[in-house]
Amino acid sequence: MARRGLVKDVTTHPAFRNTARSIADLYDLTHDPARVDTLTVQGADGTRIHRAYHLPRSHEDLVARRQAYKVWSEASFGFLGRSPDYMASGIAGFRPRGPDGQAARRAKRRPLLRGLLGAR
Repeated sequence: MARRGLVKDVTTHPAFRNTARSIADLYDLTHDPARVDTLTVQGADGTRIHRAYHLPRSHEDLVARRQAYKVWSEASFGFLGRSPDYMASGIAGFRPRGPDGQAARRAKRRPLLRGLLGAR
C-alpha cells in the first residue's frame, strides 16, 4: 500500500518501480552465462537453483555461497539490505531432521517450484 491506497502494479508505481526493477535485475543475473555457475548450483532433480537455497555441505560450498552473495550485493551496490536471498537462506537452513524432515523439505522446495529465486 502506498499513501493513496492499494498499489495495482509495483513495476510502474513511482514509489516502487525502481526497487522492482533492481530485484528483477538480480533474478536476470541467474541466467547470465558468465554468472550462472557463481549464482546457481544444480539441484538434486537436475534443475539449477540459486545458491541461497542450496544447503552447504563443505567449506567449498560456503565459499561459493559467499561469492554468489557478493555478486548480488555488488549488483545492487549494497542498497538492497533485504534482497530475496535473505529469506532463501533462512528457508534452506531448516535442515530436514527427525519426523518433521519431510515437512522441512517441502517448505524449502515450494518457493523453488513457484519460481522464487529458481534459475532455469
